[in-house]
Amino acid sequence: SKLQAKTPAQLEKEVKMWKRRSLQQHQKSKEAERKHNEEVEMLNQKFARMVSKEQKHKDEVEKLNEKFSSMVLSKDEVIERQRRENEELKKIIADLQKELKETKEELERCRKAKGKPLCFDDLFEGGILSKHVDAFTFFPTAEINDAFLELINFTDGSEGSFPVGDGLCENLRSYKDVSWAERKGEVSPPSMNPDSEKYQTRLKKINAGKARQKYELTWKDEFLAFSVYRRAGVT
Repeated sequence: SKLQAKTPAQLEKEVKMWKRRSLQQHQKSKEAERKHNEEVEMLNQKFARMVSKEQKHKDEVEKLNEKFSSMVLSKDEVIERQRRENEELKKIIADLQKELKETKEELERCRKAKGKPLCFDDLFEGGILSKHVDAFTFFPTAEINDAFLELINFTDGSEGSFPVGDGLCENLRSYKDVSWAERKGEVSPPSMNPDSEKYQTRLKKINAGKARQKYELTWKDEFLAFSVYRRAGVT
């Protein structure tokens, strides 16, 4: 094997290389966390400014009412002017309240998302990545990303495709799960025929393994992680 062919010096060099890469990834994670905290702080400041702005408009409304009371105008003129001013102020207040609500929701999403791993569902409406899909993936919308995955998973409903939930990507095996005999070509890989007994046995084993996981990482979540790494220039 390739591992057996390497000298101790080569192995030591490779271990050092992986340690260095691990340290670099850790530093990048810390930098990402710092940026995230900065974004949360910016949202807090924006929220505070919005509250201050709303109070300022309320004060302006009160001042205008006092001004109208002191003006020597006819009753009809005062009423008409107040009506127009109030309509304009209501519109301003409604716009501010809408913006304030959106800011609160975005701030709450950031707080809830802190410390949680990203998942593919975060790309869809309401997710923390929903407004930045094109920045983290290779496609502009979550729906296009999902359609692409269904295509490569071969569960798109085309002729000969697999049933939903049992596609090619969902049945990929990690390197450690492939036996030495398979790697050498001495035995055939497990059958992918859905009607075979070996396939059904393997499928039960996979599902049982997923059921034991506390946090299930789906193959689509792994695709998102791959996309983020590639978009960040990591190889």
